[in-house]
Amino acid sequence: GNYYVGGYLYEHVSATPRFSRLGATITIQAAPAPTFALTGPISGTFAPGETVEITWTAGNLPDGSTISLCCDTDAAWGGAQEHWLKVDQHTANGGGIYSWDTTGFAPGTYYVGGYVYSNGKATFSHLTQPITIAPRAAAFSVVDVTGTHDSGTPTTIYWTTTNAPDDAAVSLCYDTDTVWNGNEKWIKVDQPTSVAHSYSWNTTAVAPGTYYIAGYLYANGKATLSHSAQSFTVRTAPEVFGLTTPMSAGCTESRTYTVGETIRLPWTGGQLGANGKVSICYGTAADWTGKEDWIVVDLPATGPGLTTWDTTGMTPGDYYIGGYAYVDGKPTFDRLSGPIHLLDSRLRKMVEVSGVLNDLVPLFSGGADATLTVGDKIYQLYCSDAELRAKVHQFIGKAVVVRGTQWADGVVSPLPPNGISVTDLCPLATVLTGHDQLTSAVDSVFAELGA
Repeated sequence: GNYYVGGYLYEHVSATPRFSRLGATITIQAAPAPTFALTGPISGTFAPGETVEITWTAGNLPDGSTISLCCDTDAAWGGAQEHWLKVDQHTANGGGIYSWDTTGFAPGTYYVGGYVYSNGKATFSHLTQPITIAPRAAAFSVVDVTGTHDSGTPTTIYWTTTNAPDDAAVSLCYDTDTVWNGNEKWIKVDQPTSVAHSYSWNTTAVAPGTYYIAGYLYANGKATLSHSAQSFTVRTAPEVFGLTTPMSAGCTESRTYTVGETIRLPWTGGQLGANGKVSICYGTAADWTGKEDWIVVDLPATGPGLTTWDTTGMTPGDYYIGGYAYVDGKPTFDRLSGPIHLLDSRLRKMVEVSGVLNDLVPLFSGGADATLTVGDKIYQLYCSDAELRAKVHQFIGKAVVVRGTQWADGVVSPLPPNGISVTDLCPLATVLTGHDQLTSAVDSVFAELGA
């Protein structure tokens, strides 16, 4: 309003006041009202977790003024729909900014509002243009697997993703074509993308052939597919190490030897490398037991080769050959499926006494003859020495089984193999289930012959 200024001076001596008054008026104007206006954001789409910058301008604010900000699902005040982001933050004249972390906000449309509080009064502002919070579209692509891969060798599959949330998952498959048509074979389902962007695929069960890698990313309730355009080949892995049939010193393959012979033990396989090593053992069991005796250990080998086994001092019996190649820090094991037969050396001496050995053959029966049991060992000696045949016949028995056909009391059907006559057949052993029985029979023949 308008005001006049006046006053007086009071003299105590005369007790008289002296007055004075300005003739002109002074005017006191009303203080400007505070101003507040939100300026942003006025539009835009943001992914959950992104930061939204809220800006404003303010004027005529006294010291101590504060600002409060909210987001709303509509452009009007009221309805208890406002979600307050910041309350009573100190503010001042001019422009201001607040960073809104949208983590935890549901996808949807939002409006920004707020007010400044000064001189006991609130001044409101509300943006009329909304912003949108929505997941960004996720992208996914498998990286082509190319080249030739050996079956059983781990193959690493890689992929790339963008805008994938933490709970996204990848599923991988291989396919014989580049079309999604239901013939895909799944390698891994729901591999979390937060763990890694690669997967080591064991191809042991994959048949040799040409394939393509494919898969999909599952994120925000939606699958994003990807299929490689280039093919790769899976082939049967070259054999690293494999034992083959033992050989005599004369390189004749055989499974029957006399104690004291030197047996050649060959192996085949791919390139073992400059640091490859081969170890070979024997044991009395068909499976690995940990009780094997080692013939050679860590023999340097770069590929196929052989070692020798001096059987001097061995106990007659059946022995199983096994071993492994050690390549690149990894052993590759193999084991012959059947045993090697080591015969008592006195059998060889008996042959020398008779002087007419035609053949000494171990036979195995699968049960073709009722007198045999699977796994029984049958030895037959062909010779024309009547006295020797008689002695052996006396101590061991008259029945002998030759390749599944029983021979009893000289009645033979069909004829013996290889043109050998019935009279040349010496039943050295019938059905023997252990070498003790064979050794006992040999002892008896030698005692009788005086050899």
